[in-house]
Amino acid sequence: MLDIEIYTTISLSLSNLNPTEILPSLYLSLSGSLDQPWITTPGKVSAPSWMKKERPSNPLPVSPLNPLRIFLFNWSSGQQHRDCVSCMGYYHAEGLLYTGSWDKTVKAWRVSDGKCVDSFLAHEDSVNAIVINQEDGCVFTCSSDGSVKIWRRVYDQSSHTLTMTLKFQPSPVNALALSTSHSSCFLYSGSSDGFINFWEKEKMSSRFNHGGFLQGHRFAVLSLVAIEKLIFSGSEDTTIRIWRREEGSYYHECLAVLDAHRGPVRCLAACLEVDKLMVIGFLVYSAGLDQTFKLWRVKVLPDEKNVCMEGTGRSDKMRITEYEMSPVLSPSWVEKKRQGNPT
Repeated sequence: MLDIEIYTTISLSLSNLNPTEILPSLYLSLSGSLDQPWITTPGKVSAPSWMKKERPSNPLPVSPLNPLRIFLFNWSSGQQHRDCVSCMGYYHAEGLLYTGSWDKTVKAWRVSDGKCVDSFLAHEDSVNAIVINQEDGCVFTCSSDGSVKIWRRVYDQSSHTLTMTLKFQPSPVNALALSTSHSSCFLYSGSSDGFINFWEKEKMSSRFNHGGFLQGHRFAVLSLVAIEKLIFSGSEDTTIRIWRREEGSYYHECLAVLDAHRGPVRCLAACLEVDKLMVIGFLVYSAGLDQTFKLWRVKVLPDEKNVCMEGTGRSDKMRITEYEMSPVLSPSWVEKKRQGNPT
């Protein structure tokens, strides 16, 4: 059973909102757009002194509705990208922020001093997504050239070397997600043909073998995030799908379809929700080209036959239970079912 709740919705004035990165140690949400990157948090922001802060003449408390914009790097230094920054990934162990751009390059920035420590030509077309394996520091990038590439830092150096190229279809690859555990490592890629391809890492080597694909979205897959055995995918078709991988196999099941956005779902992020040292579910962040930012609560309950969904933030609160999953259940379909019009 799934218990899904829209916890909050924030309207943004940004014309395009691209990546979102959750920094668990600081509980920050780092996001970037086609104008410039910014960091926002509901409470006090602690930032290194080299960050240039832009404050209003009459400062207000920092909140999701009144974000404090922090410009991460000195763009006048000549180290900046030559085109829009399209994606970011953060490697916690080394404090490195990776940025990908439409200029086809990837840059590694040391967060402690804002210095660019490496820059390399990654693809033949724009770089669309970056994910970092927090276990070993491997960098995964994807591009509109249809490829996924795996990079590794040269030992005791700041430079990076290409270790493997994955290419299964000619369609542009827009999103990546990495699902790791003590026994497995899966890489997911979402592409413009609507498919989500996945690869499994060999246990005795660094090689990734193609395991299959997930099909369900009608249009391009624009965003992906994986946490535990769940994979969340956002699409140009305005929906978010929740997939679950079966332990020890390649079988994936679509548990639910969320359709609260009114435009393409451009970015997703997720983290565990913990209460009194117990994991009680997941927090999922989504942002779309409808200029809204949504926070979802997702709880996977023992009974898989039913789905329980609760929407908050509306004047007409409702709670719907005991609709059997088949296995995909959309909130809009549930609403029509309540009104006696299931078609």
